[in-house]
Order: sequence, then C-alpha cells, then structure tokens
Amino acid sequence: ARLNVEYELKQTKEDLDRTERARLNVEDELEQTKEDLDRTERARQKLEVEVKQTKEDLDQTERARVNVEVELERTKQDFDRTERARLNVEDELKQTKEDLNRTERARLIVSIQFKKTTQDLYQMERTRQTLEVEVNQTKEDLNRTEKVRSDI
Repeated sequence: ARLNVEYELKQTKEDLDRTERARLNVEDELEQTKEDLDRTERARQKLEVEVKQTKEDLDQTERARVNVEVELERTKQDFDRTERARLNVEDELKQTKEDLNRTERARLIVSIQFKKTTQDLYQMERTRQTLEVEVNQTKEDLNRTEKVRSDI
C-alpha cells in the first residue's frame, strides 16, 4: 500500500509539473497575444487618424470643387482656364475618395483582426483560469496523498 501511495504521489507530482508547464506556456501565449493586441490597437489608431485626415482632405477638396464651379458660372470669359481647374479638382476628389476607400478597407481589416485578437485573448484567459483551477486541484490532491503517505 505504501508503494502504491508513493507511486501515486510520484505520478501526482509529475502531473503537477506538466500542468504547471502548461500553465506557464499559456501565460506566455497570453502575454504574446496581449502584445499582438497592443500592436493591432496602435495600428488601428493610426489608421483611424489617417481616415480622419483623409475625410478632412475630402471635405477640403469638395469645398474647393464647389468654389471652382461657382467661379465657372460667374466668369464665362475665363471658361477654359476655370474648366481645367475644375477637372483637376474632380480628379483629386476621385483620388481622395479612392484613398478613403482603401483606408476604410484597411481600417475594417484591422478592426476585424482586433476583434479576433480580443476573442483569442479572452479564450486564453479562460484557459489560464481553467489550468489554474487544475493546478490548485492537483496541489490539493498532492497534499492529501502526502498526508496519506505520512499517516501510513
């Protein structure tokens, strides 16, 4: 019986060691995921700043286009020169809208990555908590086994 208890004690210690290593691995992965989340958040914030700036550029370009159209109506004698300016502004507006669309797509991708990383982080935290419970249970089992062994 004593040999069985000692064997069980040895097995329990090995189980505890494996569980502890698994817990440490999960904590390392959790830390890495947190760092990934931080990098993703910084990228998302940068993209949001770019989106805001692009929207402001778009508003400025749109206001410039409207001003050019008003000037076109007022000054028929400068029609050719004013028409070229309007066309240039429209090209800029189109390019700015394309830039905005590209930036918005990138922002959406980062937002999706951010949500996925957040979900991964929560899953890792749940795994860590589960492993912590298992470690505590294994420690309690070890203590009981030690007590049984010492009683024998």
